Amino acid sequence: NYARGSTLPINTKVKLLSLGNKSFTIQFVEGGGTLKVENVEKHSKRSTLQVAKEMLSEEPTAIEKYGDEMAEAIRTGTLRLGMTKTQVLLTRGYPPGHETASLELPLWKYWSSRFVVHSLAFEGDVLSRARGVD
Repeated sequence: NYARGSTLPINTKVKLLSLGNKSFTIQFVEGGGTLKVENVEKHSKRSTLQVAKEMLSEEPTAIEKYGDEMAEAIRTGTLRLGMTKTQVLLTRGYPPGHETASLELPLWKYWSSRFVVHSLAFEGDVLSRARGVD
């Protein structure tokens, strides 16, 4: 999960335009713009089809059940201490599999650039420590 370029808020309505071995392209229902998602399998440890299934859904995700404040954090992609692992996945997506081999691990690593790694520490199921996260 190496973030580069545009981000797409959860529950944004899109149409899948193409699905290949290394990427897929979606089109925004409102506005018609497109976004190409590239998958580097040696880092994600998942096929492009699996990544697409993790990112896309026919039905919206019910983030309102987490309360207004948490739903807004998830919607804007803002991590918060106290989030559950599920809420972190909804907020940021899956961590790259080559550094976070299992979601059961207490430490997840994400990249915001080629050289910047963000480590998230969990106590049980709850996000307890992460630099720059309140």
